[in-house]
Amino acid sequence: MFCSKCGNEIDNEAVVCPKCGCATANMTLQKNAASAEASGETSTLATCAIVFAILMPIVGLILGIIGTVKYKNEAYKKKSISAIVWSIVLWAIYFGITIVVGINLL
Repeated sequence: MFCSKCGNEIDNEAVVCPKCGCATANMTLQKNAASAEASGETSTLATCAIVFAILMPIVGLILGIIGTVKYKNEAYKKKSISAIVWSIVLWAIYFGITIVVGINLL
C-alpha cells in the first residue's frame, strides 16, 4: 500500500504513514469500529429490517426508517437504507403484478 499524501510505501496494516504521519484508510475503519463498540450499537435492527423487507415489506420499511435515524455507524445505516429500498421495490413488484393480473391479493 502507498501513502495517499507522500507516496511512501507502507505496510498494509498501517494506521498512519511512518514518513509523513498521514492517516490511512485503516485508521478510518478502526475509528468506525471503535465508535460502534463504544456506543454499544449492534446490527440486529438493520438485519431484522432486511429480513422483514423481503418477508413483509411494510414492516421492513418501518424498521429501515428507524434504523436510519437511530444508527451512527455508517455500515449499519447502509443496511437500513438497503432495507428501505428492498421494501419499496418489493411493494412496486407486488402492485405491478396485481395490476397486470387484475386481482387484489390483499
